[in-house]
Amino acid sequence: MIWLRKALAIAAFGLLAAAQPAAAQGLMSSFSCEDIADPLRVRIDLLDDAPPMLKLRESVVVALGKRGVAIAADAPYVLSFEADLIRRALRRKGRDLGSISDSTDEDVKARVNVWSNREDSLIGGRKDTVVAEAVDEVRVIISIHRVSDGKCVWRGEAAHDTTGQDQWAVANRVAPVLVDAIGKEATKREFDLR
Repeated sequence: MIWLRKALAIAAFGLLAAAQPAAAQGLMSSFSCEDIADPLRVRIDLLDDAPPMLKLRESVVVALGKRGVAIAADAPYVLSFEADLIRRALRRKGRDLGSISDSTDEDVKARVNVWSNREDSLIGGRKDTVVAEAVDEVRVIISIHRVSDGKCVWRGEAAHDTTGQDQWAVANRVAPVLVDAIGKEATKREFDLR
């Protein structure tokens, strides 16, 4: 009978864990420098005319249209955007047991830390800690400035894990999230594209 209770408890825990929403894979922050005129009219400045950036521009234009933002050459505001594709492997702390040198002409060195139990040492052994986790993400930044004096009106930045997907495809899905946030302020707001 006890095994049945344990099995039911484990099953209930599994159902609760499965019911929890998955952790968001994106973070967005934005801030307003001043109030934005309504209805918003912008001119889009494309800083890079490479094919992936042209496709990203299309995503931004479609999202602006859905939001009711007019795009005009004589608009009082200029909207610019950029995308960074960031990929770094897991980095680990270098393994090192210290150094010594002899008095001969031979250049023999071995660094040694004898006493520490927190670092690489003869007593504490070698430590193999992770310095930085692996990163595979897309970061999109959208900025709006006044044409008249170049002052900031609004800026938003969003980063999202690619989870093995094409980074530019993820960027094209992240850009509308930022467009929806134009004029709003947020600090590390989680979002997910799933």
